Amino acid sequence: MHIPRDRCSLSHVAYKLASADATLLFAGMSRSRRVGLGIEYVSTREYSLGDDTRRIDWITTARSIDISGDYKLMVKEFEEEQLVETLIFLNIGYSMGFWDKLGVGVYSSSIALFTATTRNDRVSFTLSPSTVGEENIEFIRSNDPRNLIAAIPSKVCSSKFSRRGGLRGLVKQLPRLRRLRGILVISDYSHEFSEFRELVSVAKSLGKSIGVVFIVNRYEVSPPAEAANSLIKIEGSETVVETPLLDYIEILKRHIRDIRALLSSSIVPFIELYGLTHARRQAHRIAMIYDSVRRKTVVAQYIRGKE
Repeated sequence: MHIPRDRCSLSHVAYKLASADATLLFAGMSRSRRVGLGIEYVSTREYSLGDDTRRIDWITTARSIDISGDYKLMVKEFEEEQLVETLIFLNIGYSMGFWDKLGVGVYSSSIALFTATTRNDRVSFTLSPSTVGEENIEFIRSNDPRNLIAAIPSKVCSSKFSRRGGLRGLVKQLPRLRRLRGILVISDYSHEFSEFRELVSVAKSLGKSIGVVFIVNRYEVSPPAEAANSLIKIEGSETVVETPLLDYIEILKRHIRDIRALLSSSIVPFIELYGLTHARRQAHRIAMIYDSVRRKTVVAQYIRGKE
């Protein structure tokens, strides 16, 4: 698949691919605004005229006998699933401008929004860093996530890359987002370990769930053989430090392992995507991560998804 170099073109291509893939992924899954049966079991009660026969609990019925010796039909009661508010946070920091990372970010955001559409959720979307700065994150809200999907490419085109990742800006905003149930973070591993630790800690303390989609390029964790002896020049104000590429890769791998361990120990579901082609093969897992955020249940603790 040809990957355009221009970020605007890349964003539009990723959006179109997500639209096509979502059509197949969610075929026949559109839901009514009227909420029906939920998924959370509450209790069992005796059958009443008009109850859905599919809810009959046959095991409990077999153990329920009245004083006349007849069996009493028992039905399961479920908690109705309420429409929820979620936030999709797409990082467009400086490192996201390499390879096709930005396209993967747009694709993942679009798949998550398509998933939210089938759930009738209210979604807020933000780019970080945004056009208004890290401290004042711009939130785009909509009761219909479809309105946000088509707006993503144009928002990406009008934004500027920054060396700051913006996770701390999000942490500062969380206490104000009282109705928010969960956050889906779409980013690479460029954030500091302390930023992830702070985000997880604050979100958990506020009762909000988190899911993460990591975007990774294979050369970040496994350098090409012909570059094994290459040097990376890191220019400072007065000196130039030459770092062997293998040493740099080892530092990056250690950073990634630390973040994986943090999220796993905190029971935060996450997935790693290795390029746009790989992301398309993992579209259903992106949807699973979003669902785990909105339901406050862990569908998958760690889905690396290399297959």
